[in-house]
Amino acid sequence: MFTRFCSLFGFVPIFTFMFFTFYLIPETSNAQFDKIKKTVDKNKKENKEKKDKKTTNTGKEDTGKAGNDASTTSGSGTGTSSAGSGSQQKNKQAQREEHETYLKKLRSDAWEYYDTPVTMEYGTENSEKILNLARAFDYYPRAIIADSICYKVYTTKDLETGTIWTNFVWVVKTFWELYPNKLAKEFEPAIQGCMKRAADYKANGNLAEAKNWAGAGLNYINALKIIQSPGHQDGAKLAATYEKEVQSMYTDLKMKIGAKFYTSRLHADQALNIVFSKKPIVIKTEDAASFTNAFTLGDNIYAMGYFESDLNALSTSEKKYNVAFYIDTDPNYSGEPDFYTTYPISAVTGKNSYAYAEIIPAFAANNQTESLDIMRNLKRLKMGKHNIMMKFLNFKADVLAKGYFTLDCTSDGMTKFEQWIAPFEDRELEKVRMPKAEQSNPTLESDMKRVLKEVYPDWTVLRLVIAEKNWTIEKNSITGEIEYRHIGTSVAIKDQSGECRVYWVSFKQNYANGKYGELWKHGVGDNEKIKCENVMK
Repeated sequence: MFTRFCSLFGFVPIFTFMFFTFYLIPETSNAQFDKIKKTVDKNKKENKEKKDKKTTNTGKEDTGKAGNDASTTSGSGTGTSSAGSGSQQKNKQAQREEHETYLKKLRSDAWEYYDTPVTMEYGTENSEKILNLARAFDYYPRAIIADSICYKVYTTKDLETGTIWTNFVWVVKTFWELYPNKLAKEFEPAIQGCMKRAADYKANGNLAEAKNWAGAGLNYINALKIIQSPGHQDGAKLAATYEKEVQSMYTDLKMKIGAKFYTSRLHADQALNIVFSKKPIVIKTEDAASFTNAFTLGDNIYAMGYFESDLNALSTSEKKYNVAFYIDTDPNYSGEPDFYTTYPISAVTGKNSYAYAEIIPAFAANNQTESLDIMRNLKRLKMGKHNIMMKFLNFKADVLAKGYFTLDCTSDGMTKFEQWIAPFEDRELEKVRMPKAEQSNPTLESDMKRVLKEVYPDWTVLRLVIAEKNWTIEKNSITGEIEYRHIGTSVAIKDQSGECRVYWVSFKQNYANGKYGELWKHGVGDNEKIKCENVMK
């Protein structure tokens, strides 16, 4: 923090005692603050009134001023003096702009912290967001710097223009006038609500969710402890009211969970987190020294998520979970991911309180087919360094574990990645087959091929199977009369490039005068590549 202070004021500390002197600067007294505020407000008002009452003699005054400026710059000695004065003025202007920016950012961070709702409506992630905003605001150390800017660098007259003083006033006065209301109406109810939910989940046997809510309560308490100063203790007092009880609840739940679900001390330390490595991660024999969050495209990437309960308890009835990826988003973002991959929960993995994901694995050791879907999405990234957030989510979008890593997509790495992914694509392609026919109707199939030849003359139809047992009849929503019927097929074709693909194609027959008429193409759905030699298998 002292480094920030030094950069703002353009000097390097020489004696250690200066550091302590700086931190012992008391907050601005109300009398001093009110005196300056009153003077600034009064002078601003007077200046505005003078500006509004400009005389018609302004043109003459300006002319005289221009002549004075011209005479100042004539002569070598005067010119040198003018240049030096201009340089000094430039430095002052640059410093002022830096201070303006500092106060503007301080006010912006203060406002974001104040204006963001403290609510349980968005689950436990809201508490993480509030804590992160409190850390970003970091009131007391930054307020001391702001105090020094206003009272040690500028005169009262200097503060009459620009936004340094108005932003300072908002942070050190207006914010604290508004804050008690937020404490009473938002923070305290949220902490109490977290405690109640933690107790309810504990009573129902869901220790993991109980701990999540106790942890959310601690996040709010820690945010209150950050936003305080010797002269503003309301938040700290509220935090002290609940901290001991919430911390005790959290510790008790963690110990209970650990005895049942943690596989190791490392699991306990990393609970709710995801760790990453360039080497495969094996549960209970993890090599913590190999964990890293920095990768270059072309590295192997493996991930392990550590939970606080088993997947059976954490999952929904679908018995699946998602691994979601968020590319270059705010760490507090809780919306839709850029992409995700779904993993099944088996009878074996459902008992695990952890999950393993091979993100960019070595081909020979790859045991997860889901890896290819992840790599296909990563292949779409643009060149450059990307910040990636990864989450394990159940089907209610509850966060089971979360982690972060960087991926540097270099030009060379992106070229090599194309080659890297090729064997995975080929292995997956080898598995593609035509679906089993749900009915056999040579006459109808022949008619369908005729329609396809008319609609898609570039296609060479290699095989067509009717993929539905029965026609679906569509009726008019008002009259109830039959309008048409349709049925779906899988069609293997070879295009002009020689590539074979399987398309989902539906056909329809309109209904009129008590019978179905000519066959038409109804629609074309998804398609995928297939090896030509596997079309008839």
